[in-house]
Amino acid sequence: MLNQRELDIIAILARSADPLTASQIVEMQRGLTQSTVTAVLRKLLRLNMVEVSGVTHAGKVLSRQYVVTQSGIDAVTVYFEDIYQMVNSILSAKDIMESIFKDTPPTVADIKDIKKLLKSASQE
Repeated sequence: MLNQRELDIIAILARSADPLTASQIVEMQRGLTQSTVTAVLRKLLRLNMVEVSGVTHAGKVLSRQYVVTQSGIDAVTVYFEDIYQMVNSILSAKDIMESIFKDTPPTVADIKDIKKLLKSASQE
């Protein structure tokens, strides 16, 4: 099971269109420190949830650039499924969807994907 810091770093990397250095990750989320990010990245590397995609100059030093791997995305999916199972007995599917889209409305692509899922589920 991933802890909050690990999830935070995977989320930052997943949202980024480009690979990020540890310093860039620190800059992107308040409350993260360089030492914490470095330690978490080491652990995520060991677990194959992130990988080094390259090296870049950051000031006068060389810095590794990180990207999230499919294993990292899969781990977040499992984490989400565990949470969903826990709240599923409390909230209706409608309440869950409203919560998901409360702050970030679905894109046209999201709506198409959801319609496909609903159609598939209704045929089972």
